[in-house]
Amino acid sequence: MPMRTLFFITTLFFLASIALPVQAEETPDYFPSLTAQQIPAALKQAGIENCQSLFQDYFEAAEDDPKILMKATAYDIGLCVPQDLSKAAALYEQGFKISPHFPNIPLRLALIYKFGSMDLRKDQRGDFLMKQSAISLQLFQNKQTRVSVINDLLNFQPIPPVFQKQLDWVQNTLKKSEDEKKEIAYYLIEHGFHDIHIISNELDEYPDIQ
Repeated sequence: MPMRTLFFITTLFFLASIALPVQAEETPDYFPSLTAQQIPAALKQAGIENCQSLFQDYFEAAEDDPKILMKATAYDIGLCVPQDLSKAAALYEQGFKISPHFPNIPLRLALIYKFGSMDLRKDQRGDFLMKQSAISLQLFQNKQTRVSVINDLLNFQPIPPVFQKQLDWVQNTLKKSEDEKKEIAYYLIEHGFHDIHIISNELDEYPDIQ
């Protein structure tokens, strides 16, 4: 999946965040829905002509096609379809199997599992995905870019403590000796994590993103 797709999707979350005013002392809203007025701008940003084109180009994609991520995002933020976090979660899970290296997938999925409606809660899976996202975000070597992506994906809401804990864990791990990092990396591999070369550069898996 090209990187422009990742940046486009984070832009969609930014557009969705404009729909809701941020008010102090309220429960963070990580799931804003696009307004009808915002949908044309979101489609234009994506280079998609209209909702019909979105359906034809992305909603009919095969289950193993990375385009499924756009479909997941559409249900996540209500782009041309009613917002449906249950459908979004199922599609994100499929997308994660196809493209596990993009941090937006595990982070959005983790938010649904940790902060969505009670029938969608999967705490252990959410914790795993939070750690995976914290690791994968290090693909962005530019800290400013990394912070911008996080803000977009969180709807400019406060970072959940559980996610901040994982971000801190990654930074502390990166300061360890190479032998320690290699041991941690192998542990992560055994537990199904990706992008472990970020932890130990002796284990190559995927190129960094500038």
